[in-house]
Amino acid sequence: MARVLVADDAAIVRLVTGQMLEAAGHELAGDACTGTEAIRLYDRLRPDVAVLDLNMPEVDGLSAAGAIRQLDPNAKLVLMSVLLTSSRRKRAEALGARVLEKPFGADELLRAIA
Repeated sequence: MARVLVADDAAIVRLVTGQMLEAAGHELAGDACTGTEAIRLYDRLRPDVAVLDLNMPEVDGLSAAGAIRQLDPNAKLVLMSVLLTSSRRKRAEALGARVLEKPFGADELLRAIA
């Protein structure tokens, strides 16, 4: 199973996402509430997958994904947002990330990290 980093500025989203992952046998490697913290934790923990919200303080999810991609060109990235425009989706996909629209269920999350 995968070790997953979850980054979202909403504590409830981090909690529920972590619970969905753990219920399916994955490990929550860490969680972050800002893009800056997500980049730092990714570099330190080197999880199998990073799940990042697009709207976070300090550094947004797209910028954090780009920074993570520079640290690890093979990083598996999932970007999630409640405000998912076609432009943001295209930018996320250009980074090689999968995209999840909030709210999402466990099945959608698990397909995205697979």
